[in-house]
Amino acid sequence: MGAVIRATRQVPPERAMWATPDRDRPFKVFCYHILVDPIHVLDAIADGKYDGGFKLTYNEKAALFDSMEEVANFGEQCRDRVRRAGIDLKRADLDREIDGYMGKTDGHELFHLVLSHTAHHLRQLYDMLGRIGVKPAEPLAAEDFRGIPMPESLW
Repeated sequence: MGAVIRATRQVPPERAMWATPDRDRPFKVFCYHILVDPIHVLDAIADGKYDGGFKLTYNEKAALFDSMEEVANFGEQCRDRVRRAGIDLKRADLDREIDGYMGKTDGHELFHLVLSHTAHHLRQLYDMLGRIGVKPAEPLAAEDFRGIPMPESLW
C-alpha cells in the first residue's frame, strides 16, 4: 500500500482525470479503488458479507477528493487501518465464513485475493505513470512481487 500511496502522490494534478487504458477509469478513481479494497476485506471479515456492491461506488466516493494528495492521505488512513487489523485480528476472525459474491470464502482467501489484485494494479499504475512521462519514485522491483499470483498480461 505504501508503494501505491507514493505513486498516487506522483500523479500531476492536471492528470487526475486521465483514464486508464483498459476502461474509462480516471487516475483518481483507479487509485482510490486500489487503496480502499483492503478496507472492503476488513469490513467483510467484520460483517460476514462480501457482496461486491462497493464496486458501484468507486466513482462517487473518489469524486469526494479534490486532489490526488487527498486520495493519498486517504490511502495512509487505509494503510493504518490494515496495520491495526494485523495486530487485532485473530485466526478465528480470518477463519470465519464470509458470504462472497462468488460463493463462500473467508478472510484468509479475501486477503490473498486483495494482495494479488493490489499488486497487479500497482504494476498498472507504474505503467500509467510512464505513459504520462512520470518515473515512479522508489518503485517495487520484480522480486518484490515474487510469490504473489497475478495475471501475466498488464492490461
